[in-house]
Amino acid sequence: MKALVCPHCQTPVSDRARVCSGCGAEVVRGATRRERFLVGVVFAVAAFLILTVVLRMFQIGRGSLLLPSPKADGALFIFLGLIGLLVFSYMIGKRVAHFLRRSHVRFYRAYRISSGSQENPLHCESEEPIAVAYVRHFNAK
Repeated sequence: MKALVCPHCQTPVSDRARVCSGCGAEVVRGATRRERFLVGVVFAVAAFLILTVVLRMFQIGRGSLLLPSPKADGALFIFLGLIGLLVFSYMIGKRVAHFLRRSHVRFYRAYRISSGSQENPLHCESEEPIAVAYVRHFNAK
């Protein structure tokens, strides 16, 4: 069992823990949402390019286009199949990113900041804060 150190409070955290026992920061593993999105888009673009090359090879080899004309009954199903292929490859890309970055550990902590009123949170006239803002803080280890 490998111990991690929380970057917020310097408390040792076991590798199986979901939260830091010192400050309550959430231990998040795997790729970030943005990384998963980008890898998913790359997979979808790659699938589209591979499909384009394969269809072009069939067109050159047969002398005619493999796809039916746009007015044919099956053209809608070809179009829906293309959209399905792109969605499927995007989802596979997201899972691959999650799998490859599964050992990546981040600590997430929400800081609570009190402010004055809802109309103008920077101006504080009363003793009791009304609006509460949460600031996300990600710290990569």
